[in-house]
This record gives sequence, structure tokens and C-alpha cells, in this order.
Amino acid sequence: MLQVDISQQVSLPATIGEAQLGEWIRTAYLEPEQSTSAEVSVAVVEESAIQALNTEYRQQPKPTNVLAFPAGNPVHGEPLHLGDIVLCAAVIEREAAAQDKQSAHHWAHMAVHGMLHLQGYDHIEPQQAASMENLEIELLARLGIANPYVH
Repeated sequence: MLQVDISQQVSLPATIGEAQLGEWIRTAYLEPEQSTSAEVSVAVVEESAIQALNTEYRQQPKPTNVLAFPAGNPVHGEPLHLGDIVLCAAVIEREAAAQDKQSAHHWAHMAVHGMLHLQGYDHIEPQQAASMENLEIELLARLGIANPYVH
């Protein structure tokens, strides 16, 4: 079982609720049968907050759509904390409009993307990127969402 704790510095779009965001993240959890319960923290933030995090942790002084911070070693007897996902509402909404995508579909993609990062997936190298993108396409298809990489 995966518990998803969501905090909203800024509100989610009216068409997206916390339950739906949690469902998207749970869909991307690749080990749901494990015996230990797990948890993820999700924050929906404004541009200045994600820009500060992006600057501090990635040396990229600009806002971004999603950041993921995998947790350290598990604490014995505690639920497995996988890490934190930070989503920037303004950037995600702007990208959805610019890419002519449904807002909810782009939110789902960013939630899945962040959750995969918490599980060790990355896109630094081309082979890693292809593997991560293929998994995103598969997971989003389970949610009834078309391939986000086809425009």
C-alpha cells in the first residue's frame, strides 16, 4: 500500500483533485505488492519555490515542472518513505497550453515522471531516457492517456 501525502502551497486546478493526483502516483508505484507500507510526499508549489529548489539542488536557476527527491535509507519499523515530489502548478499549466495537451493529462504525466524518479529512473543518458519514456507511455496508457511524446 502506498500512502500519498499532498500539500498545496498553491491550489491544484479545479479539474484535478488530490484523490486523482494520488491515483496517478500510485499507478506509477512499481512495487505495490511489497509487504512494507510505503509513503510519498507531494507538494504543489508556486514558481518561486520550485525555482529556489531547482537552483539549490540542480544548479538550474529557473522554474521547472517537477522535481523529485528520493529518500535516504529506510528507518526500521517505519513505513518506507520513498521521497518527495514537488510539482509547479504554473509551469505545468503553461506547458500543457503550449503543447496543446489536456491539463489533467500533463499533470498525470508529471506525477508519473516524478514517481519514477523516486524509484531510481532517470533520463540523463539517452538509453535511460528511452527506458523511462517507454515506461511513462505504458503507465499513462493504463490511465487512458495517450503517448505524451507524440505531438
